[in-house]
Amino acid sequence: EDKYRVAVVAADIHPAYANAYGLETADGYVNAYPQRYIDFWSRVIEPLTGRNEQLGRYFRAGNRVYLFGYPNVPMPSKGEIVFGEYYRLNLLSLANVKYIVSPIRLIDDHLRPIREGQWCRKLSIKEKVLKSLEYNFRGRRDLYIYENESVLPRFFFVDRVQFFGTTGELLRSMSSMDANVLRDTVLTEERYRKQLGSERLGFSLGTITVNEYAPDSIRLSVKLDGPAILVASNSFSPFWRCQVDGVEKELFPAYHAFWGVYVNADAKDIRCHYDPPYAVFSTKR
Repeated sequence: EDKYRVAVVAADIHPAYANAYGLETADGYVNAYPQRYIDFWSRVIEPLTGRNEQLGRYFRAGNRVYLFGYPNVPMPSKGEIVFGEYYRLNLLSLANVKYIVSPIRLIDDHLRPIREGQWCRKLSIKEKVLKSLEYNFRGRRDLYIYENESVLPRFFFVDRVQFFGTTGELLRSMSSMDANVLRDTVLTEERYRKQLGSERLGFSLGTITVNEYAPDSIRLSVKLDGPAILVASNSFSPFWRCQVDGVEKELFPAYHAFWGVYVNADAKDIRCHYDPPYAVFSTKR
């Protein structure tokens, strides 16, 4: 029932480690990412790339959306890092990252350890080979798993909108905002003011029930006592279509990378489906 994502600190392990267990990950190595998500993730890892220009170029030129770690990035020999010195947890919270898996210990007030591992990066070559063989047959056991206590839901209502003249301004402002502030205010570009500016917002109570969740189809039941913006931390695409109680509603990019839609106080049923141009050809086949 609870939709959430997982992220992996890529220090000696690959983000696919979590994905291989059927977990939905916010990171990974795929053929292509939307540019908006690349922009978003660049802010997630900016504390790291800000002092490692080569890594920043590597990230921008490739298709690896990682929480980069060793061997790409030197890390303390004692086997623990202050999370905020490398990554931005507030943005991971916005992306619905509820759990973080790491081979090293993470220090952050909002990360609650739910599994303590043993860090063994300083093993000899022979010990590492033996440890790798053990992993192959018994699975990896020296991992830390943390619950992000500041995580935002996959779907939530907002009754405040802040507009920005440029994408750069939006991303810079968003990067410094606390997760609780992001929870209360949706950020978007100035060009969408006409689409939303005339709409009155303001609600006290709102509930969302997920009735269907598939890669190309989402159905929600909602209850509201006032108009609001529904935000989903799914990657924005102009090919997503949305109907609120059977009426077509235009989605807009919320927080630059995700999507939002205006919802009336009397809304009950929200249905979204992915309708790319190539779907026309597949139906005619």
